[in-house]
Amino acid sequence: MGEIYPNYLPDHDTTQIFRMNESVYNLRARRAYYHVTDYPLKMHTHDFFELNIIVAGKGRHYIEQKNYPAKPGDVFAMPPKVRHGYWAEDPNSMRIFHLLIENEFFVKYRSELELFPGVRMLFRTEPQIRRHMDADLFLKLSQDKLTSILPTLEDLIAASKATFKGAEILFSLKELCFLCELGHRMEMQRAGKGDSDNKVSGLLADTVSYIEENFASKIDLKLLTERANYSPTSLLRNFKKAFGVSPIEYLIRVRVEEAQRMLLETDYSIAVIAQECGFYDSSHLTRFFTLQTGKTPTEYRKRGY
Repeated sequence: MGEIYPNYLPDHDTTQIFRMNESVYNLRARRAYYHVTDYPLKMHTHDFFELNIIVAGKGRHYIEQKNYPAKPGDVFAMPPKVRHGYWAEDPNSMRIFHLLIENEFFVKYRSELELFPGVRMLFRTEPQIRRHMDADLFLKLSQDKLTSILPTLEDLIAASKATFKGAEILFSLKELCFLCELGHRMEMQRAGKGDSDNKVSGLLADTVSYIEENFASKIDLKLLTERANYSPTSLLRNFKKAFGVSPIEYLIRVRVEEAQRMLLETDYSIAVIAQECGFYDSSHLTRFFTLQTGKTPTEYRKRGY
């Protein structure tokens, strides 16, 4: 008899969204921990990134309207505002490591993380494909590798609880090293050393990774289709199915997000930021920035969003 599991999970009983700074949940005090009880973990969202590693037990991982098998070694990264949850085949044996990651972490360590393109793939690209398509491009660790990182997980849990002077930066550095290692493994898997053979999903992952790594360069649909060796019609259809926008619309979104970061973190003029982000000039940036954020670049910088 085959495994029986629900097609959908109900919403979380306590809240629809967990926020890092809400004192009622005290999430800041447990940024790394094992979830071992209260399965199923019903559908919810949060305002931070989250890394989940299945350590023991089997079940299903739910993301929006999709669900996937979840077994030891599976790594699921969750961006903010994406509904997800877990169902356990045996609630008494399921064990999931949770690492809660503030959005600012990716800004603070941007230059270090950019050395490992797999991190962006892990936290941004793959979850979008997973939530829209029947594709299992998420990171899969072998049993040997899972066993070897268990001390690191315990170390992160201990570091997250520490209160001595300097504990905060120590936790962040441990977190950074761990994510870089996982990013490296994600890149190895993406390059063909993993066990995924979904060609369409792999194609989309490569296309998105190229956009995110080269957004400041001149990119058009012709270039993307030539790189992918795919027809424009097929690329457009599959890309929009996965991400809800065309490749060029996705490119503009990435450029605007980078402009948002630079407006808050640098003193560069809007004209310089426009050039750094791949826009023709400041008016070109302002047009798309306002459409995406509802604010002009000047307003955005002044209000410090």
